Amino acid sequence: MSTLNCRNVFKLAVAIAVAATFAGVLPASAHEDPPGCFETGPAIIVSVLRADGTTGVVGNVSECETINYRATLEKAQNVDSICAFAQGTFSLTTPDGVAHVINSNVPCIGGNTGLEGCDPTVTQVQSALIPYTVNPADVVGGLISAHSDYTGGIAHDSPANTAGVSATTPKSTPVFFCNDNDPCTIDTCDPTKQSSAACSHTPIVCNDNNACTTDTCVGGVCQFSAPKVCNDNNACTDDSCNPANGQCVFTPNIVCDDNNKCTDDSCNPANGQCVFTPNITCNDDNACTDDSCNPATGQCVFTPNITCNDNNACTDDSCNPANGQCVFTPNITCNDNNGCTADSCNPATGQCVFTPNVNCDDNNLCTADSCVPATGQCQHIQTVCNDNDPCTDDRCNPSTGQCEFTDNGTCHPSGCRVTGGGIVDACGPVPAGCDPSTGACAPDCDFAALDATHGGQVGAPIGTPTAFTPDSACIQGEWTHVRHIKPGTFGNFHANTFDSLMCACLPCAENPDSPGTIGALCNPGDRICGPEPRRAPDNKICFSGVGDYALSKGKRSTDIVVFRTDVEDRSEPGGGNGAQPPDRYRLRLWFIGSTNNLGVLGGPAKPGCKAYAVRQQVGCADPTTENLTVNVPGADPVPTPDIDDGGDLIHGNQQIHPSLKKTCP
Repeated sequence: MSTLNCRNVFKLAVAIAVAATFAGVLPASAHEDPPGCFETGPAIIVSVLRADGTTGVVGNVSECETINYRATLEKAQNVDSICAFAQGTFSLTTPDGVAHVINSNVPCIGGNTGLEGCDPTVTQVQSALIPYTVNPADVVGGLISAHSDYTGGIAHDSPANTAGVSATTPKSTPVFFCNDNDPCTIDTCDPTKQSSAACSHTPIVCNDNNACTTDTCVGGVCQFSAPKVCNDNNACTDDSCNPANGQCVFTPNIVCDDNNKCTDDSCNPANGQCVFTPNITCNDDNACTDDSCNPATGQCVFTPNITCNDNNACTDDSCNPANGQCVFTPNITCNDNNGCTADSCNPATGQCVFTPNVNCDDNNLCTADSCVPATGQCQHIQTVCNDNDPCTDDRCNPSTGQCEFTDNGTCHPSGCRVTGGGIVDACGPVPAGCDPSTGACAPDCDFAALDATHGGQVGAPIGTPTAFTPDSACIQGEWTHVRHIKPGTFGNFHANTFDSLMCACLPCAENPDSPGTIGALCNPGDRICGPEPRRAPDNKICFSGVGDYALSKGKRSTDIVVFRTDVEDRSEPGGGNGAQPPDRYRLRLWFIGSTNNLGVLGGPAKPGCKAYAVRQQVGCADPTTENLTVNVPGADPVPTPDIDDGGDLIHGNQQIHPSLKKTCP
């Protein structure tokens, strides 16, 4: 017995007692099962669970709570010394006295021989959940009690089975009641909650729907106090309490109104009588008005008592408030500080009138006639006509006032053409330590080339002087420019359309006596400043336009470029190895696709694009200088050229000729 727990001891004791009672009954088919067993003892376990069927009830339950009972019948201990039992009825009686039969013919429990239906796998019989809702009528001594019973069984404890085997297990559970013994509360039990949590105590609400009384519950009976007393000690009001909100209400019992907004109307609280007190004093201290108060508005009214009007718009008319007399004050001073006008004020309009008093017309439309305001004397300023052209006589026609510019026959813009070619520097001075014969220094050059060859003819067969006409049909010819890095080429430029062509006759520093003037011939007899030989009207030519440029290595696609070429024909022959000074040649190129931080310039043929503006800005309007002199309103400054080759000719010769006098189509 030392290995049995308390529960097993209880079940064993019950079993021994039952076995002793019925030891004399021996059924015919009896046997001992398990073999060698020598004890008898069924046991019943009664479980009490909450409504969820799984949570055991620990403590109490509420007076309305639904709980579940479950009964289990088995041997007192699962040992072979206790004999199996069978037959009989197994039931559970809930606290309301209802007996629930669990099994009316209990199978063999605890046997292992297979005899008399004893299946070794059957060790217990257990009921399903048996629900029960607490009823205060079932409570005895604060408890609800259920019991489970096993009756009419037999024990397989000997060759003759022992009859009358039975067992009983009671189970009591405390009940919590929701009565708080307060008659002023309503006690409620919530069947969905457990134990004391199911109870709630709602105060009884006493309300006579009158906020002017105090409502209470005493001993379960509502009581309402006397209404609130309201008194403002004012004879002009009726005093009461508002039952809707419990606030005092003081209602005026008299209306005081004399229909005069010039008085303040009130009621005397001491006696309930009306009082009308003047609320405004009207006095503007002005002798020119009558002062009163308007009872309809309560506003002061100051009524002029005199009309002052001299019917002269050049005066301000008023009344003197000190004495009530009219005053007429001039309201304008008419003086334009002009000695050429007579100044006055028009009494009908009040506007100044400045009437000219001098006639300065000399009947000459080429003069601006006026009178000098400071002196009142006439002056006649002559129109200046000057077109800044030495080839015209300038005058103003007094009959029409228009400028006229008449050719004076001293000069005529002349066309010219250029032929020839040569070699110029494309890199500048060669850096020290570089070998120009191999081109090893080329990456250090400003324009990535050492020198350039150029040549062609521009201005033939037609070379009309043109400041700017895009792709002019009046300028014909062809020009090329090839850049070199020894021993090969680097880039190739070609043009056969032109926007501008202008010629000039320039002096030179090498011969200060050369006149350098425009006439029939340029520097006649001068073989230093050129262009002789041959004789020509000019020794300088400038032409510009749009051409093509392609690299000889790497990227070989053709780029569109804007160009300008300046050529000076000086001593003969023109190269640096001949007489000094040598001819001069310069070519500048602006790439359309990407030009010096300006991005893509757009289409050069489309007015409004940056590239078109560059074409205009590099035009040869002034051939006397290599500077870019054309101003295009609104255009960005001309960017630095992508290629700027040239200077004095190293080898070769440039020759400027008179134009061929072909007519422009």
